[in-house]
Amino acid sequence: MNMKKDKMKRFQSETRRFSNEYQEILNKFQSILLKDFVIYQKVISKELKLHF
Repeated sequence: MNMKKDKMKRFQSETRRFSNEYQEILNKFQSILLKDFVIYQKVISKELKLHF
């Protein structure tokens, strides 16, 4: 019975660790996308000002 509990605890901590790492990766990806979007917006607004 004790062995089962240990395995469960280990599994839970591994799952938590994986989840945290995954969340970190998502956050980084999101911030990169956001920066790109801001740059893209600036370029588009400059282009529009040039044409109108």
